[in-house]
Amino acid sequence: MPKCLMKKQRKQEKGLIEEKGFFILPSKLFVNIRNKAFDEEDWAKEHLNETLEKIFNNIESSAKGSESESDFAGLFDDFDVNSNKLGATVAKRNMKLSKLLNGVADMNLGDVNND
Repeated sequence: MPKCLMKKQRKQEKGLIEEKGFFILPSKLFVNIRNKAFDEEDWAKEHLNETLEKIFNNIESSAKGSESESDFAGLFDDFDVNSNKLGATVAKRNMKLSKLLNGVADMNLGDVNND
């Protein structure tokens, strides 16, 4: 990616962090990860736990140095996507995580399309 585009992207990220308190890449939004896990079952079996862990870490990291840092610090500490309680193998854990994503998607959380 050219430097001018990277600089513009960082400026946009900074603006969103100032406005919302954190930043998530569009490709890492809940709906997109859920769709990928649903559409690409083989990918989900191998990578969903790692992807979710990275997303959680990136969300917390994006808030560092902002007014919302204390709100996001440790927010995902209780989400252990590698816990044996989810399953004995990575594939079993990831299948359960896929089911959890679907369960959350089915919840009526109101209109959150603006965020």
